[in-house]
Amino acid sequence: MSAEKPTAIEKRAQNLRALKPFTLDKLKQQLPLVFAPDPDLPPSPKPRYRSAYRHLGFDDLNEETLEVFSPFEIAIRLFDYTHLESLLAAHIYVTSAKGQVPFHPVSMYLLSVYRRERNLSRHEVLRILRHPKDGQALRRCTGFEDEFPSESGLRYFEKQLTPELQQEINALQLDALYQAKLLPVKPGTEGKVALSFDGMLHEARSHKRWEVDPILWTTKRSKEMKLSHRGEALCHLKKGRKGRKTALPSSLYWANE
Repeated sequence: MSAEKPTAIEKRAQNLRALKPFTLDKLKQQLPLVFAPDPDLPPSPKPRYRSAYRHLGFDDLNEETLEVFSPFEIAIRLFDYTHLESLLAAHIYVTSAKGQVPFHPVSMYLLSVYRRERNLSRHEVLRILRHPKDGQALRRCTGFEDEFPSESGLRYFEKQLTPELQQEINALQLDALYQAKLLPVKPGTEGKVALSFDGMLHEARSHKRWEVDPILWTTKRSKEMKLSHRGEALCHLKKGRKGRKTALPSSLYWANE
């Protein structure tokens, strides 16, 4: 019986030359990874917010903290999400003097990403956010301080995060990796595929398997599902249900409930 073919993750682990730019010392030379601002977007229609997102920086990233921090806490330090404010605000907020002052859209977006990554209910993630001790790290990452969104407010925000908007954010994320010389080919280059992403929902089929790498990920076909990496926070494929949908990892896609 022939040995199983190595997975894409295992192949990359064997290619030390390709992984060299991702060592912590080399990576820090390219940080922070910045989302390119869109000069055509207007300023946020809201002059002030009840939370204040700030990039945490990466000075506390080291070999010890990499073992302690969650993937979310690491991503918060690698990426500066400041320039997402205009994009998110343009899709979600409107000019109006009515109602409460909203929360910073990046604070809300990162809270939603955290919720999806941990597979938490809105009630549970808000309980953690408010908790004096358990919520300290989450508040620091997202920019919440003394005021917090309601469950209905979080639900409304999430409903505005359409798959198309999340796909646009994903594209900006890939561009930030390319600009930092962490991708060999510019995303979208015709005829060449260095990395693929998808923010849309897919029809689930029993012969598909989603194999995901924290930085690079690809899709492969298989007769049965098999998760080969603990970072693969996937929505499980359901067999035999016509029209059932699934999607890629929660930290990189959005699917409205």
